[in-house]
Amino acid sequence: MRDRELRQALAGNPALPPVLISRLIEGADDELAECLARRTDLDPEQVRVLAARSDDIAAALARGGLLDAGDVDEAVRPYTAMVLLDEGRGRQEWAVAFAGDPDPKRRVSLAACPDLPAQVNLLLAADHDFEVVAELACFTTDGDLLARLARHPDDGVRVAVASNPDTPPWALAELVTDPRSEVIHSLLGKAVDNPATPVGAVARLAGHQSSFVRRQLAGRGDLPVEAAERLATDPVPGVRAAVAEHPGLSEATMRRLADDEDREVRRRVARNPSVPLDLLGRAIRKTADGLLPRIAAAGPDEVRELAGSPSPQLRMRLAERRDLPPEIRDRLARDPDAKVVSAVAPHPGIPEELLRDMVARHGARVIARVAANPDASAGLLTDLAGRGADPEASAVLLTDLAGRGAGPEASAGLLTDLAGRGAGPDASAGPLTDLAGHEPSVPKVLRVIARRADAPAEVLELCLADVRARVIAAAHPNLPAARIVELITAGAGGETDEADGGDIGLAAEAAANPSLPVEVMERLSGPGL
Repeated sequence: MRDRELRQALAGNPALPPVLISRLIEGADDELAECLARRTDLDPEQVRVLAARSDDIAAALARGGLLDAGDVDEAVRPYTAMVLLDEGRGRQEWAVAFAGDPDPKRRVSLAACPDLPAQVNLLLAADHDFEVVAELACFTTDGDLLARLARHPDDGVRVAVASNPDTPPWALAELVTDPRSEVIHSLLGKAVDNPATPVGAVARLAGHQSSFVRRQLAGRGDLPVEAAERLATDPVPGVRAAVAEHPGLSEATMRRLADDEDREVRRRVARNPSVPLDLLGRAIRKTADGLLPRIAAAGPDEVRELAGSPSPQLRMRLAERRDLPPEIRDRLARDPDAKVVSAVAPHPGIPEELLRDMVARHGARVIARVAANPDASAGLLTDLAGRGADPEASAVLLTDLAGRGAGPEASAGLLTDLAGRGAGPDASAGPLTDLAGHEPSVPKVLRVIARRADAPAEVLELCLADVRARVIAAAHPNLPAARIVELITAGAGGETDEADGGDIGLAAEAAANPSLPVEVMERLSGPGL
């Protein structure tokens, strides 16, 4: 590995001492200087030296809050001055000067800046380059100016005005009804999607020839019921799907949409907050995902009704709530259907005896979800980890246990055991629970553990053997210093540069590791390795 690449990685090390930062700055090329400019702990002299190198580096320092307007000459560092204007920290006289800049790209950049003086807004609104005007129309918050620009002759400017939520509602309504807009579908779509546009002005577009416009309109929750009902019969599935969540649809319409031939339409009607409970059983036939709004809003009587429903799909959806009364929660935990038990398994408060009973009755179909329960004891987790060696226990269990290990109950020994299973042949992926949509690879456990702040050193060593976890583990501060140095040494002499973490990638991550010994940092920051 070339010295330059290691130094660039070292430049991002959060534990790099100030004296070594200054040493790197002194001998930095442009790439290393850019890396150093991203640090947030530079002292004023270090900032001054870096800012003097180029406008790009000065701009990076400005974005990081290390330069302000008093440090910048806009004639020498125009890009940096523009960055400060964009962040609301520039000088108004800069904006006036840039408004007359002969470079249209610079005027476009200025037009996107917030809180511009009124004088500058007027200059930009009159710009002969309509791209500048359109950019201003996108970002200005001046309602009077937007009302003027709504009558601009350029279509692109009017489209930008239609998308701006600070455009006055009356101006948006005027834009929608302008005959010129009828064929500008992008303008109508932006106006329909803009919450500031009065719904009365756009409801008439339910019969518009463009399916794009109708689809945008169908997604408005404030749409009049008559327009929503019309869109629910639209020949385009995407339009029907967009309107299916409208809370004002009639029960008859929702029942028809629940039997729609299009899967997305059925999925979206199941998420309608007004859908009848008895209809959910049909609407969610393997289509709905996550907790449904209607079930989340169900009252106590409805919760009891759902818990006793003959439909396992409905009981499963109820089981996804995490605020169930103890008697309902435990009733679902004893459900004969594994999908219901799996859904309720992570619910807080389930007694350990019942958690163990769930595993005894349903085995691999619920083990992973039981392992994710926040109240699972260390003893239960250890028992479940032991089952992970059985071919019936899937890789999902190992991953969930590694994630569950983020709690205080997970010991270093348990994590080491999990990492070993993830790396070993006994941890091959087995059958998954019914709820799992795919079978994750076992090494995912290693990646999960490598990202944990409390991952033990012995587990990180196992992670280094995995092609995807190794780059995470190499930067982990719990990795022993001697091992970090070994990775740098191997990378410095290696020739592989693989995207999946070859010697070079590992060495770079190790060089950025805050546990890297200072004496090694000194060597890497010197004139030669």
